[in-house]
Amino acid sequence: CHSSCGQCHISRPESVGGGLLEAHLFQRRPPMFQVCTACHGSRIEKEYLGKNPEIPPDIHKEKYFKCNKCHTAEEMHGDGNVYANRYEVQNAPKCLDCHEEIYSDQAENAGQHSDHKDKLSCQVCHSMPYKNCYACHVGRDDQGLAYFKTKGSLLNFKIGLNPLQSDRRPERFAVLRHVPTDPNTFKFYLDHGLSNFDVLPTWKYATPHNIRRQTPQNKSCNACHGNAELFLRKEDVKPEYLEANAKVIVPPEMVPEKVNE
Repeated sequence: CHSSCGQCHISRPESVGGGLLEAHLFQRRPPMFQVCTACHGSRIEKEYLGKNPEIPPDIHKEKYFKCNKCHTAEEMHGDGNVYANRYEVQNAPKCLDCHEEIYSDQAENAGQHSDHKDKLSCQVCHSMPYKNCYACHVGRDDQGLAYFKTKGSLLNFKIGLNPLQSDRRPERFAVLRHVPTDPNTFKFYLDHGLSNFDVLPTWKYATPHNIRRQTPQNKSCNACHGNAELFLRKEDVKPEYLEANAKVIVPPEMVPEKVNE
């Protein structure tokens, strides 16, 4: 969606320095490390390969899946339609493409899956902590040169109200990732560059690439139920971001209550 044919199949993308992959030979399947994670490195690569401290790799990596196992050419080349966001793409991969049996009566944990169907995104139970970034903007160094700077990143895990709820994604709760946007992101260029900052949340719908069958939040029912710290609360959001994130913050009364296990 954002590269020429050559920048995936002949060279590394220009955004990461370019360079031919193998002279001028066309690579039918672009090499994962030279192309896919060359761009998608700071979050997806570290999640998928287990490069974040104390977080294991994605279970699909342990099964030696490369990116194109799920992200097919048909998806990557597009279908000619313009979508509001990547989660609207009609042929994007879904967990149920491979795991359609989880709702059958014979499936292991069939009861838990049926109880939570259309209530939680799969990642709520099966993702591990992931990187959240904050406050990216342009500054000047001592010589007056412009550079990007951020306020750092944190590895954590937050469940919020689904900001993209629809027939396609009916779940009430979803994993959210913080994006590094704040009201001053474009201040280097112009004042009030994000005058409509509060229209969209800074905690976005997320599908971290660090899936595990067993996770801290699914090791028991009450590892999640009654565990308010897992959910995005008012106290997790800076005061100046509260209005933007009002629709994804989970009110105390919506945190699932503890159950008798």
